[in-house]
Amino acid sequence: GIPAGELGPLPEMGEHTSGHYLLGEGLLAALGHRAEEVAPQMTAQHIILMLNASAKLGWQPQETLLDALRKRAETVVPQMTAQNIASILTAYAQIGKDPGEHLLAELMTRAEFLAAQMSPEQVANSLNALAVMGQDPTGPLMTALGHRVEAVAPEMSSGDIANTLDAFARMRKTPKESVRVALEGRTEALAPQLGGRNVSTIIHAYAVFGRLGLGAPRETLVATLMQRAHDTAPEMGASDVARVLEGYQLLWQMIEYQLVEAVQDDQARMKGKGGEEGVLTTYTMAWKLRQLKRMGGLLLKALGRRAEELAGEMDAKSIALTMNAYSQVGESLPNGLDNELSARIKQVAPNMSAPDLATIFNAIPNLGQDPELTRALERRARNVIEQMSGQDVAHSLNGYTRQGLRPSDPVLSLFGQRALHMSESLAAMDAATILDACATVWPVPYEPLIDALEQRLADVAGGMGAAEVARVYRAVAKLRGHIDSPMLIALSEQALKVAQSMTSTQVASVFTAQADLGVLPGQALLAGLAQRARKAAPEMTAKEVSSVMSAYAMLWREHSASALDSMKTMPKGKASNAQDELYIMGQLGKSLIGVLGDRAEIVAPMLSATDVALILDAFASLHMAPSESLLVALGHRAQQVVESMSAQDVAMTLRAYAALKVQREKKDIEKSFG
Repeated sequence: GIPAGELGPLPEMGEHTSGHYLLGEGLLAALGHRAEEVAPQMTAQHIILMLNASAKLGWQPQETLLDALRKRAETVVPQMTAQNIASILTAYAQIGKDPGEHLLAELMTRAEFLAAQMSPEQVANSLNALAVMGQDPTGPLMTALGHRVEAVAPEMSSGDIANTLDAFARMRKTPKESVRVALEGRTEALAPQLGGRNVSTIIHAYAVFGRLGLGAPRETLVATLMQRAHDTAPEMGASDVARVLEGYQLLWQMIEYQLVEAVQDDQARMKGKGGEEGVLTTYTMAWKLRQLKRMGGLLLKALGRRAEELAGEMDAKSIALTMNAYSQVGESLPNGLDNELSARIKQVAPNMSAPDLATIFNAIPNLGQDPELTRALERRARNVIEQMSGQDVAHSLNGYTRQGLRPSDPVLSLFGQRALHMSESLAAMDAATILDACATVWPVPYEPLIDALEQRLADVAGGMGAAEVARVYRAVAKLRGHIDSPMLIALSEQALKVAQSMTSTQVASVFTAQADLGVLPGQALLAGLAQRARKAAPEMTAKEVSSVMSAYAMLWREHSASALDSMKTMPKGKASNAQDELYIMGQLGKSLIGVLGDRAEIVAPMLSATDVALILDAFASLHMAPSESLLVALGHRAQQVVESMSAQDVAMTLRAYAALKVQREKKDIEKSFG
């Protein structure tokens, strides 16, 4: 088996750890021939030694010899010990050969029988070997191995922990809770001893578990692993650096989400109870986030330095993971690393896989700044376009969309044709991303692709999350006139369902798109978006505040005018109900504008000239008076940005002040008459 030291998980199946022949070809052939003759007399240990020698020498035995060894192994399986089982599974994984269905079944049955006798190293290696061979053990065997992992976890070495977690991650299985708790406890205890390979494997495994729905491990374990990754970064290889970066990005996002959710739940629970405990918990959570972010910043710097040293030997996958991690956490690549990776991409581009190419397109920060780099990537795109999945096409196009660039005409045509070919099987997010590219990247709308995406989005609308809904709305607003009503109806229905899970950016995007489309949303959707915007207001940027206020003011004016017009032809009782609903909607709107006004006062120093004009205009058009403190803040900001005001900004600001003055005078007159 694999020694329990700092060797980490097994290599990929068929990836030999050594390619050096210490023996001549003739002697190896002669030994192989003799081994085939004496195979029927071999013990389990002999078979294991043969397979291990093959792996260590980088020697691929003849199929006839492998068949002879396989047949003999089937005969001696009933006499195999736990050590034999772990070793033979590991040996087959290392040489990249399939033991064969019958032998593998016999070995797995024996492993289940002996699982309770396995040492920590044996159970870890058995699991990892099965995973490397692409096996997906279920039922009794996985239960038996899981029980053994739980029992021996306190005795596991760092290599055992890495192998075990790597096995679960490769199999795309999450350990059951008791196993997970045992592994987390041992991992945290061993963290100060972990080397670069093992810490990268463990971080990667926990990120995979998070993707599978398990969420992040406890914050103390993540912090300990991040600290250890920081300390061991100088000894990491290129793939280790890339895996840590990818894992850090995913784990940070999960922890941030979990802590924010915990704060919101706590605040809701403490509402009406004085709030002191809630304030304390919120402070604690915010402190945890700051500490983790500070530690994450130090880790990124250490990994960035190491990645720069290794960039010249990175493969395409490591480059893709590294760039994607920086992109996802919103950090710029350090200048030195950016330059080194760009140079390396040009070297490895001719052999990139379609997924790696797409990831690099999506994450690269300087696509338009280096024509030679762009040409290298686009040449490769032309060669692998038929291998691209729908997600690959979406990621590639998103890189251009994000940077406001266009591919060369031939490459754009190929992306369009491939997207059209894959349209019926696109996931919701990929269809939304490609539709956004249709609105941004194509100089003239590509109608066949737009029609196909419309149909697909209408079909998958029920599975869209808030992010997909917001992105489709943004694209639809840009493509107005090219989108038919069936998709818009399905989109609005789904928007209502997911409105309460939208972020501040997403709800602002949907509001703005609704206003730009000029299509009045239903009352339920308008109310749902307003309710969510009210809750999300404290997180909004200056731009989001002004966008939501302006869009809501316009939509409310149109909605109220349409509702009042409809009431004229309604029966008296129905008209009375409609009037009550309109009044409730009006109160909701006043509450929203009030909360947004409070936020506008806080972000006033960041408001642009257009933001100031839009906010003032929203208050004026809704016949609502901003607070005195907000008026002062807006006036002060207007003086600061007046030199950057456009003609429209000037006109809108003056019109709003005039309308607000009239409203105030009217109120003063009403007060004077009691």
